[in-house]
Amino acid sequence: MAASNAQKNDPKNKKDRQKLVRVALFLLGMAAIITASFLSFQSASRALFAKNEHFIVRSIEVRSSGWWNGQSKLIAEKLDMVIGRDNLFSTDLRELRSRLMAKISNIEDITVSRKLPDILQISIVERIPRAFLMSSRSQWVVDESCVVMQKQYCNNINNDMPVILGLDIRNGVRDGMEIPEIGSALDAIMLSVRNFPDIRISAISVRNSEQLTCILSFREKQYKAFIPRKKMMFMLSVLRSAIIKAQDSGDSRTVLDLNYNGNVILK
Repeated sequence: MAASNAQKNDPKNKKDRQKLVRVALFLLGMAAIITASFLSFQSASRALFAKNEHFIVRSIEVRSSGWWNGQSKLIAEKLDMVIGRDNLFSTDLRELRSRLMAKISNIEDITVSRKLPDILQISIVERIPRAFLMSSRSQWVVDESCVVMQKQYCNNINNDMPVILGLDIRNGVRDGMEIPEIGSALDAIMLSVRNFPDIRISAISVRNSEQLTCILSFREKQYKAFIPRKKMMFMLSVLRSAIIKAQDSGDSRTVLDLNYNGNVILK
C-alpha cells in the first residue's frame, strides 16, 4: 500500500499524467475547432451558393440531335423542378441524371452540368429506333439494344423500318422495357444495315424460338427466308450468295431455308 502511494506521489508519474491530460485537452480542442469550422463552412456555403438568390435556376438548356432538343419545359417537369425557384447548387447533378435516365426510355446517355450563374445544361444522346413492334402503325419502336420506346418521342422515324412480328405481348409492352427474345432479330437488322445494305428486311418474325422468318428484298425482288438464330453474320453472307446465284441462273424461286448446316434450300 505504501509502495502504491509512493508511485502516485512520484514527481515523474505526476508529470506524465499532466502531459496526458494536456494532450487530451488539446485533441478535444482541435476536434471542437474542426467541428466549428465545418459547420461554419456549411453555413457559408449555403449563404454563398445553395441559398444565394443569384444562383436560382432561370433557364434549362437542353441539347440533343433528336426529339428532346430544346424541350426545356418537359425536362423540368420530368425533374420536378420549378424554374425561378430551385437553386443551381441545391441540386445533385448525379441524382438529376439518374432521374432522367429512369424516366425517359429513349435516352441512351446524358450529361448534366451547371452554367453560372443560373443555367442548368443538359446534353442528351438519344437512342435510334431500328424497328417497329408488331405493326408499322404501332406506337412502339425498339433500338438495337432491344429497348422499347414510344414513337412520339423519336425524331425522323423511317417509315420503311422493319417490323418485328410474332412477339408474345400478352403481358403487355411498357415504355423502357427490354425484350431479350428479339435480340437475334435486331442483330439481323443491324447487320443488314451495316454490312449487307443490299439486303432490305421489311418484316421479321420471332415466333419460332429456333429460327427467324424474314421478308426481305434484294435487287428489287422480294424473298422469304428461314434463318437459324445463330452465326448471323455467316447466315446473311450465305443468304446473299444464294440469292445472287439464283438470280444469275434465272431461278425464280423466292423461299430460302438456311436450316441445313450452311446449305440453302430454295422452294
